[in-house]
Amino acid sequence: MPDFKFDKNVPDERLLAMVCHAGLFFAPVIAASIVWLWEQTKDQPSQYIIAQSREAVIYQTIFMVIVVGLGGFLALFSYWLVGWTFIPAYTVILFAGSLYAAYAAYQAFQGTDFRYYLPLDKLGEFEL
Repeated sequence: MPDFKFDKNVPDERLLAMVCHAGLFFAPVIAASIVWLWEQTKDQPSQYIIAQSREAVIYQTIFMVIVVGLGGFLALFSYWLVGWTFIPAYTVILFAGSLYAAYAAYQAFQGTDFRYYLPLDKLGEFEL
């Protein structure tokens, strides 16, 4: 549940939140970062846009580093190690991550307070 008030009838807020999530397809991390920094400099910033852009920046950074960076490295070197067996799995993971970002963009445009499911979020629930 969000800890801020948000009016779903403001289309500009929903559109900017959608652009943050859909930025994975045309300017990963950059688009969401620009919207996040731009919104924070306003006199009356929208907490909804700030929250959605922060979610998008975190997800897109993780997506770019792990899925694209590490996955591309493993896909490149898996040919020499085990043949082409890793390429289909890598393609499925890449497609699933992109589809998740598209779903987040759709949810943000509908005005939902979308949160990506990340295993790191659940880490705080465990007490050692």
